[in-house]
Amino acid sequence: QARTLTFASPFDSGRTTQIDVGRRGFSPGDSFFTTGEKLLDPASGRRVGAADGMSVVVGRAGQGTVTVTATFRLRDGQIHAHGLVRHTDRPQSVPIVGGTGAYEGARGTLTVRENRKRKRNINEVRLLP
Repeated sequence: QARTLTFASPFDSGRTTQIDVGRRGFSPGDSFFTTGEKLLDPASGRRVGAADGMSVVVGRAGQGTVTVTATFRLRDGQIHAHGLVRHTDRPQSVPIVGGTGAYEGARGTLTVRENRKRKRNINEVRLLP
C-alpha cells in the first residue's frame, strides 16, 4: 500500500562542508556534504531520525543545477533518494531509489518544500506500494 511520510528539517541543523573545485566560487564540480541533519515529526516537533546528503554542482542554470544524494536514517531503516534539481525548482523532487530495513526496495518520490517563515524544509516521502 502506498504511504506518505513527512519530516521537518530545520535549516540550521546538521553540519555542512563545501569543497570548492575548478573556478573560484560557485561552479560545476563544487560539492556540499551534510551530516546529521535533524528529521522532526512536523506535528510534535519530536526528533524521528537524521539525514545525510551530498550535492554536486553540474551547471549554473537555475541558480545551480545539482545532483543530490540523500539518506534518511530512521528507527526502522533507511530511505535513499538520488536525482537532479535546480535550486530554482519549487518544489524540489527527486526519486526514491531504495532503502533498508522496513524500507527495503523502496521507490517513490522525495519532495522538498522550504518554509522560510519557520526556517525549515518540509520533506515529503511518497512511497509506492
